[in-house]
Amino acid sequence: MRPTYRCVPVLLALAVSTVSAGEPAASQIPVLSAMPACALERVGSVSGSDGREPSANAREVSMGGADYRRAFAGMTNAAIKRGANAVVLTGHNAQFFTRGNSASRRPVYIALDGVAIKLADATHCALQVQDPDALLKRAVQNRGAATPMQGVATN
Repeated sequence: MRPTYRCVPVLLALAVSTVSAGEPAASQIPVLSAMPACALERVGSVSGSDGREPSANAREVSMGGADYRRAFAGMTNAAIKRGANAVVLTGHNAQFFTRGNSASRRPVYIALDGVAIKLADATHCALQVQDPDALLKRAVQNRGAATPMQGVATN
């Protein structure tokens, strides 16, 4: 009698869905780089962060990298809870871990600040959407501007 493997695809699908459930989805609402000129209502301040903030007492040889998409997701989730339909990025801080003379290639901690807004009519409004990959690129380019164990304020 031959064994049947009918449940293998189902188990594989469950494993894949469990792994992808932990990943943050793309921003549900846009993160903007500038305040739009159309009618809007300011709902409040929001923030998002990812990674571990390095300290002067850190003994690790290397620290894990932070992800801008997770930081964006945290900020947009906070804005959605306030009833907003967009976020304007007002502050950006990326911190790199420095041991000796070498800094990490990617930030180990990211902190984002923004203003949650409710747009009256987003379809007729010119929006400057901020790309998380562009922020990462800018932070990596500016990382030499900070002293060791300090962040790189890039916005």
